[in-house]
Amino acid sequence: MGNRRGALAEWVRQSGVMLPPVETWTSDTAEKLVGFDELLTGKDTVFLGEMDHFIHEKTDFRLLLIRYLAARGWTRIAEEMSWSDGVRVNRYLSQGEDIQLDRLVGLGYEQDLRTDRNDRPTGTLKASFDAYPVALFRAEQLRFYRGLRQVGADLDFYGFDVDALPGGAYADIATALEADSANPDIKHWLADLAQIGSESVTEEASRLRNALQIWEDLRPDLDPARKRRVSLSLRALIDTLDYIELTYAAADYAALSPGLAYREDILKRQALAVLGDQDNPRTVFMAHALHLLKDDRLGGAAGPAGPGGGTTKSLGHFLSVEQERRVFSVWLIWSTGEDSQPFPDLPRHFSYGEDTLNAALGVFNQPVIFPVQGAPDGLFDHPWKVGHMYNATVDVQLQGQVDAILFLPNVSPMQATDAQR
Repeated sequence: MGNRRGALAEWVRQSGVMLPPVETWTSDTAEKLVGFDELLTGKDTVFLGEMDHFIHEKTDFRLLLIRYLAARGWTRIAEEMSWSDGVRVNRYLSQGEDIQLDRLVGLGYEQDLRTDRNDRPTGTLKASFDAYPVALFRAEQLRFYRGLRQVGADLDFYGFDVDALPGGAYADIATALEADSANPDIKHWLADLAQIGSESVTEEASRLRNALQIWEDLRPDLDPARKRRVSLSLRALIDTLDYIELTYAAADYAALSPGLAYREDILKRQALAVLGDQDNPRTVFMAHALHLLKDDRLGGAAGPAGPGGGTTKSLGHFLSVEQERRVFSVWLIWSTGEDSQPFPDLPRHFSYGEDTLNAALGVFNQPVIFPVQGAPDGLFDHPWKVGHMYNATVDVQLQGQVDAILFLPNVSPMQATDAQR
């Protein structure tokens, strides 16, 4: 291990780009990554994978890489968030509608939610759901979206996940069809789409499946892209309701596995919808790094409670191996610090073992991004333990799994500085 740690430090010093403190990163900082252009050449997909959603520096990592990528023509961005919220963020970015940032269900907006039914977890997910740091998460996400507005490129934005709290799709569909609401066929269909009081999750999903079939059989004089957007919003809501049925009453982590596997398959369907929306194939996906493994066979799977529930391949494997996307992948990792994760019985302070990649990189006291490709034999072609949330580790062969790593010596909990802006 000692020799390998020394070889790692030497490789990072030789090949890496030392960066200034995170809080000073700008567009000029992004241009320091020009040396990665060769690794990006010929790729049609980028994975930006963080090991923890609940750290302040996640936003800075994403903005740094998106500034770099957007300057090279990568303008389609997809985030691990609900399809409905993605629609609203895109309206903010593309049309300047600031009010859309106040209507993100994942950030606490509740006016689109049902009041006649409890759509919140009642099982093992309840504790984390109840303790979810919504205000902190909202502040960080708003900082991110406002940062995207400053990138200086016309970005197309998408979400590709279930709605933790369902219902936004109804308003999204009404907005999409507002100009056509006088059309008799559409008016009749919208009336039939309306929620029915006290219907169960199962009944609502069944009703929406029928509505989707009717919608796709309709032949209104609509722009095909708009008609497709309505179909995608409806399908996303149906998938969410199915996911809720599978997971929200699960009594333990083992019982969550089928629902987590189903969720991973939802991510795949929605990712394909993102890729199929435009002719330009180049797309940036942002998610937890374990959703974005390039090859599950190289390690990183997190078992029954992780992405895929231990029974289905990760989204990243699906895109890279099964869909044969040409992927450039960057991971964010760190050695010390704290997060704001919501599980009350799991740690928030990071303490990684000496046998981890995180600890081995701890010799560096400033941010650094370095390539994995081109490293000496024996450095990345055998597994490293990589630490992530809750001090958990995964064994990963980094060669073939990730192309570059951005390392931070320390990370901090999410901050509420943007909550009231």
